Amino acid sequence: MASCFTNSLRAAACLAMGFGLSACLDPLDGVDRLQDVAPDATQGDTAAALLPDTSAEVSVPEREAAGGLLGMFQPKVQEPNPDAIPLGSKLAFGEVGLVCDFSKQALGVLTAQYPEAQPHYRLYDSAPQEESARAFYITGFEDGCLRQLRATAVVFGTVEMHEQLRYGLPADLHPFTIADKAYETLKSRLCRVRAKEPCGEKRAMLERDTVFVSAYDTGGLGQGWTNLLLHDGTVLARHVATE
Repeated sequence: MASCFTNSLRAAACLAMGFGLSACLDPLDGVDRLQDVAPDATQGDTAAALLPDTSAEVSVPEREAAGGLLGMFQPKVQEPNPDAIPLGSKLAFGEVGLVCDFSKQALGVLTAQYPEAQPHYRLYDSAPQEESARAFYITGFEDGCLRQLRATAVVFGTVEMHEQLRYGLPADLHPFTIADKAYETLKSRLCRVRAKEPCGEKRAMLERDTVFVSAYDTGGLGQGWTNLLLHDGTVLARHVATE
């Protein structure tokens, strides 16, 4: 009887030692850890292609390891717009250039803003002392880039002014342009009115971020002009006349 009891104590002791040793062993022994794994060459090339410049120095495993809350604070790298041009590039009259790399100090003189009270768009003249064609810049677009025009004069035109002029002119003598038709479509959707009718009571809402831009190549004498319709931070339509 004593022998059986002694054997039971020995078995219990051995079992306890077994649990202790298993606790000391690493359950992931033999499995490669993240910091010991070399970055996959294919993933590294993809990350470098998608994130140019200094982003190519960051390996894929390191970016994955910085997930969770830390990943939320990593800066987002935006790829350059392939359609963008350098600030001040020479454009043909009627062309609208996209400029994404610029400083406010290089834009020239602020000549107009719309609306006046709480501006959404701002117009800059690169050389207001000049009378010849030069670069004009318009800011306030959703993509963060400005729009560049080449003209001798550029002005904003309100929705109210457009309706007064457009609806007061005979359509057979002054056909609707692309910008006119785009405005009719926009007005019909937002104001719920028929074509060739003023926006009405909802015009104040429409005017918050909708404006026409007229650019002239000869000081507004009528030889050539460009009409843009801006809405909600985008160029909704463009019409070029060379008469």
